[in-house]
Amino acid sequence: VSSIELRAQDVQTTDADTIQPHAENLWFSDSISLAFSADDRREADYEPIDSLVVSFYPEGGTTGGRLRLSQETQRAWVAIDSFTGRITVSREDER
Repeated sequence: VSSIELRAQDVQTTDADTIQPHAENLWFSDSISLAFSADDRREADYEPIDSLVVSFYPEGGTTGGRLRLSQETQRAWVAIDSFTGRITVSREDER
């Protein structure tokens, strides 16, 4: 099983220079918000979240769902097919 974790807020640690050992890539931003929907539709009802863990399984499945990333006036969507594990990314200007 492989997993990816997304967080809307920085991880608080006692040592500001400590990076979690399992993280290969880290991105930081104070202005990005996350929202999640288990529904496959782009215009689904999204629930604001602070973090999300998506698991990918060897046989191709995943926990799936749709993630909306927002920063000021920009929005993007990440759709994760729960059966195939395929990821599709779209932006608001691609409607």
